[in-house]
Amino acid sequence: FFNWSDGSTNNPRTDINVTSALSITANFVANSAPVFDFPVNLTINENETAVIRTLAFDVNNDSINYRVSGGVDQALFVINNTTGDLFFKSAPDYENPTDADGNNVYVVNVIANDGELDSNAAVVSITISNVKDVGFKLNDTGVVRCQSDVGFIACGNSQFPLQDAETGRDKLFNDGTDGAAGFSFTKIAVDGTVLTSDAVNWACVRDNVTGLIWEKKTTAGGFQDYRSVYRWSGVSGYINSLNSNKFCGYTDWRLPFIDELLSLVDYSKNGPAIDTQYFPNTKNDQVRFDGYYWSASERASAQGSTYAFSLQFITGYQTSNLKTDSLAVRLVRGNW
Repeated sequence: FFNWSDGSTNNPRTDINVTSALSITANFVANSAPVFDFPVNLTINENETAVIRTLAFDVNNDSINYRVSGGVDQALFVINNTTGDLFFKSAPDYENPTDADGNNVYVVNVIANDGELDSNAAVVSITISNVKDVGFKLNDTGVVRCQSDVGFIACGNSQFPLQDAETGRDKLFNDGTDGAAGFSFTKIAVDGTVLTSDAVNWACVRDNVTGLIWEKKTTAGGFQDYRSVYRWSGVSGYINSLNSNKFCGYTDWRLPFIDELLSLVDYSKNGPAIDTQYFPNTKNDQVRFDGYYWSASERASAQGSTYAFSLQFITGYQTSNLKTDSLAVRLVRGNW
């Protein structure tokens, strides 16, 4: 009810008393869980961490939080809990899948919550697409021991941090099953047959990191004998011989570039600085130019194209030589 008066203090005055009933109807809307609206079957390129924004909508206009909850590969993902942006913790590598099935298809479940109710799980399936790698696939150095200013020490010493042996392939893949330290090699027969690591007769070696295939040197005389040496311009007969015979199943044998030769160097070794379990018969005698191997990379000089880069496999030292010098040769095939 309410009272109304004309405000006068004189008589007669007018007072009105009104009694009224006010009716209020409240309509309560039940809370509904968020609903996702985004494509759950995706294909993304390797080497990328961003996946997708996992958008959800709430009819009650409540604020939404997101989380990863389930899926066989959930441990590989992280999500922004306010935006719903889904990411790989580490960029996927097509050549080295880490999903549960090893088939480059990653599965993760995402949940949206409005502060009270969870959504149904969005089962996200991400297929990784292969992308041609740009640049070189590099081997590590082969160094697996840490050092101080006076000698070898246990790795992880805070006074001598961030050492070569604490990172890279030599740290992650040093299992010794297919090469020293982080190197990974496969033995191949002369007809191209892939062999096991304990094979005693092999003709070529595939570097599983770079993809290059190298010849194994012999002691049988002829072109491939490790003692045979050549002038830089005198290797064409050697190359033609391997190609015409489809050596190890291939016809694209060539002289390697200097970066390719460097990829074989194991800097934890010397005399020679290479894994001799896969590359025996590597020249490393301490005499003039012995242990030096030609590359196809020419070096500019004031005298014109009279020099080419070479690699000394005694210590893994890169240098250059006159093209008229006689050096050893290790042929390669394939491309980085």
